[in-house]
Amino acid sequence: MKKRDKTWRDRPKITPKFLDPCKSVTYRQVHIQQSPKKVLEVTNILKGISAKEALVQLRVLEKKVGPILYKFLRGCMLNAENIHGMNSDGFLIRECYVNREKYVRRLRFHSRAKLGIQHKKKVSVLVKSVEVPEIEGEHRLGRYGWTNKTWAAVNENLLGSESVEAEEIATPEENTTTYEPEVAEPVEVVEEPKK
Repeated sequence: MKKRDKTWRDRPKITPKFLDPCKSVTYRQVHIQQSPKKVLEVTNILKGISAKEALVQLRVLEKKVGPILYKFLRGCMLNAENIHGMNSDGFLIRECYVNREKYVRRLRFHSRAKLGIQHKKKVSVLVKSVEVPEIEGEHRLGRYGWTNKTWAAVNENLLGSESVEAEEIATPEENTTTYEPEVAEPVEVVEEPKK
């Protein structure tokens, strides 16, 4: 039998069984003033994709809740990096839930001294994220995302091909020069004679 070339189907896939032992974190954003149905439309996009891809999707999304979730997700990534010591390059959004909070009732004034009841809707969003380790010949990260290698190449191109070497960076001890302040010489004041 002829040996066939490897295709994307042969690459290792990121399945729920693979994700179970991975390090994960959970974050919650509360008091988002929006209807649960409208927020659910946006969170359905985020399920199962990498965090970087989710940030790109939220940036171009023309929904009111888009910028709110963008800030929240960006904060989640930074907290996971700084507090939990996770790598944000392999950050995958595993689950995303929308929970309805208590609706607040307010009066809505109609004409002819009549009143109606207005419901102020609020929701909370819960995001469960997983750090996926880098695998050799890995499958794409998330449902329709790029691999970690592709993201690394894009970041390298964005930052530019010219990289600064460690030797070129000046340390404070090497370039310490003392500046002596220049002292101004006293000026002779000539008084004009009085008439």
